[in-house]
Amino acid sequence: MNKLIISFFVLFSSNLISQIDIDWIKLRDVYYKSEYREDVDGYYQTPYFGKSVEELDNKEVRITCFMLTLSPDEDIYVLSQNPYADCFFCGYGGPESAVELRLKPGHESF
Repeated sequence: MNKLIISFFVLFSSNLISQIDIDWIKLRDVYYKSEYREDVDGYYQTPYFGKSVEELDNKEVRITCFMLTLSPDEDIYVLSQNPYADCFFCGYGGPESAVELRLKPGHESF
């Protein structure tokens, strides 16, 4: 019986610790600076991320959100703190209230 319990723990413990639980407050550690870019011949809001956000780079995270489908044919999705009617496109939040979702090649479709 002990071997069964240990085997169960070993098999499923990697799933329990593989994601980092985050919330939208943590993602607010960002500021934007208006910078001129020649390639677009205009000013562009360049994000600068704080240490707490940079630590999440290339990490698998888990967050409670709404999924906005921008272009399903091209697998372009955005995770939003707010539902579509209240998203940052509509003026109810800043860019820090949305996350670009990059899916690995060969993922299952939604």
